Amino acid sequence: MGKEFDTNFLYEIVFGFMPRQFKNTAEDRYMYEEEGDVTEIYFIMKGDWAVAFNSYSKSDINFLTLQTDEDLRGPDDMQANGYMIA
Repeated sequence: MGKEFDTNFLYEIVFGFMPRQFKNTAEDRYMYEEEGDVTEIYFIMKGDWAVAFNSYSKSDINFLTLQTDEDLRGPDDMQANGYMIA
């Protein structure tokens, strides 16, 4: 853990950077899911993001009384799977 970077190391890893774009759709909504394999690291440059959790309520999420913000329930496809935005 130093304050200097090895320029050869930086040169080698920079070719591995590849641009990614995730859209706000049901098919492209999740970067990683719980307990899934992580094979890449993402650096988020712009846009909105959130962390979600499984409420294990599946389609019964409407019984929850969220007093603060309706956005915690997320889009319809997330509600159908029982996911809520943390």
